[in-house]
Amino acid sequence: MQNYYYVLTLVCIVTEYEIERGMLSCPGACNSTALCFMRYIDNLADNLSDAKARMYLDVVPDRTKGSSSSSSSVELDVEAQTLLEELRRKVTSCLTDERNLEYFELDWNKEKRRSPSDDSQYLSTLVSTLQLLFIVMVTVPYHR
Repeated sequence: MQNYYYVLTLVCIVTEYEIERGMLSCPGACNSTALCFMRYIDNLADNLSDAKARMYLDVVPDRTKGSSSSSSSVELDVEAQTLLEELRRKVTSCLTDERNLEYFELDWNKEKRRSPSDDSQYLSTLVSTLQLLFIVMVTVPYHR
């Protein structure tokens, strides 16, 4: 299980590193070479006791519960959330062409305990939007 968290952390760091060193290092080329999909999942922080919800958030053990805390005794990692918002701000300021930036907003469905990966309508919309924007980017000459 420890390897899973190591790999998950490594993937997140590599992704952030690639964004910082790739897209953000050459802001003039962002609009002609980058597509960005930003997903916001509302009500996640209100459901920290839900193990599925915690998979989409950065959490730390709840310091007020002591060392014998259970897996549901966690709190939001405020520092990680702040860093994520800063990265999002950098990306959106780099992509000045709205055609390259797509937002997806979901609500964490408390009753059904559904994650985005279980929502077929969301996944279908995500895939079809990605396909359309990618085709447009590759086939339509970018005129400035």
